[in-house]
Amino acid sequence: LMTIATADIDNKLFLPKNDEARKWLAYDDMQNILYIEEASHTKLSVMEFMAKLDRMNLSYVTEQVPYDQLQALYAEGPSDVRDRSKIQKYAVELIENAVKQHASDIHIIVEAKKTEIKYRLLGRLEKLKGSNDQTFGIELLRTIYGTMTDNSDTYFKEGAKQDARIKASFVESCGLHGGRIATTPTDDGILMVIRLFYPSGDVEPDLAELGYSPDQVASLKKMLLKTSGILVLSGITGSGQTTSLEKMMKIMISQSEGRKHYLTIENPPENGIPGANQTPIICEDFDDDEQLSIAWAKSLSNALRLDPDVIMVGEVRDLNSAQASTQAGRTGHLGLTTVHTYDAVSILDRLIFDMKLTPSQLLNHRLVIGLVNQSLVPILCDHCKIPLTRDSSLLSADEFSRLDAVIPQNEQSDICV
Repeated sequence: LMTIATADIDNKLFLPKNDEARKWLAYDDMQNILYIEEASHTKLSVMEFMAKLDRMNLSYVTEQVPYDQLQALYAEGPSDVRDRSKIQKYAVELIENAVKQHASDIHIIVEAKKTEIKYRLLGRLEKLKGSNDQTFGIELLRTIYGTMTDNSDTYFKEGAKQDARIKASFVESCGLHGGRIATTPTDDGILMVIRLFYPSGDVEPDLAELGYSPDQVASLKKMLLKTSGILVLSGITGSGQTTSLEKMMKIMISQSEGRKHYLTIENPPENGIPGANQTPIICEDFDDDEQLSIAWAKSLSNALRLDPDVIMVGEVRDLNSAQASTQAGRTGHLGLTTVHTYDAVSILDRLIFDMKLTPSQLLNHRLVIGLVNQSLVPILCDHCKIPLTRDSSLLSADEFSRLDAVIPQNEQSDICV
């Protein structure tokens, strides 16, 4: 959401609709940005307007934009600063409340007649009570994207997919390490998803805290003692693979006492890992799959020249990143990464059939040191859960049959639902 001073009749910088200068410039006095039509920076009206800003002792930056984008700023119309402030306050409180509940994501769904907001808690989406109309939702998205992010685009576009990061000032005030925003148009509205990244609070990182059994923790720690090869974690989106990788990195960093070089490649770096050099993917257009794929490959190639002992790759997403990750494992480095699949065996299918790696590479036990799959299981409320009994109507006969297959009947009395 912007306050275009040149469109606000009550502002000293107002330009009437018939003023020729509107074709060449627009001034946003909330973010102190002077937008100039990309071929018009030498026009007299532009230079005169800049001189006026200087006389008013206003500090500003200039940004050259296409003509249609400039006119779109005027089409959005001026906004009331007080309303914008209220909406921004609401957005901050929305994020702060999500942080209190340790939500991983916030979903803002703007539809034709309403706006809904949901938090992802322990893998499940929980809808916030109440709803707002479409107009409020649009203003909320514009405010978040236009005033609370470091973005490559200059304003929120309702009909386009956009990505951005929450500004450091808002991140710190909300108690986060970082925040990433993605938007997309839907068939009858807009969806914005805010991914929340939390600061590291681990003194003694413990995989058991994530739900791994003692035997599983022992197996994972044995894998982490390897000095080369790759360990691949899988799960559906939002299953916490990145969190597990970060725990593993912290365990290794703690054990090495600074004697090894730990490097991460992420898009973007998410939670902080003290003791590791966390590097972002550098790409001119993150919406271009081909450019992004090449950027991943370049980052991994560059990483191998930075003398790492351990490389954590945020995600293997295509042939380029898959080949680079296996190259790291073959050249005396320990590599940790993630793949989106629904079980551990499917990791091989995904790498071989989807990403075109050769079976001979992946069936080498010296290269692939571990395949791990994880899923989030909802935690039952201590006040609401009840013991499960055989005569319970809460489970169907088919569900009891599945339960019998994995848990002996004499142990089922400890189960709650």
